[in-house]
Amino acid sequence: MGFNRRTLNKERCFDALSDKGLLWLYGKSDMLIFEDQESGDIYELFRAGKTDDEIAMKYGIKRIITDNNG
Repeated sequence: MGFNRRTLNKERCFDALSDKGLLWLYGKSDMLIFEDQESGDIYELFRAGKTDDEIAMKYGIKRIITDNNG
């Protein structure tokens, strides 16, 4: 078994929000590394139970698809 870590910045989060969703981005990662404040803020909103649509709207991102989380 390996240790899965993911390095995130706001661009990666915005891309995930506009396409596959944050759950897809965070996935089964054992550790998340945030390179900037916005990516950390987005994660905190996700943890607080906000949907992808709510988070995308806050940052002015247009969603391409709507998944079960949004």
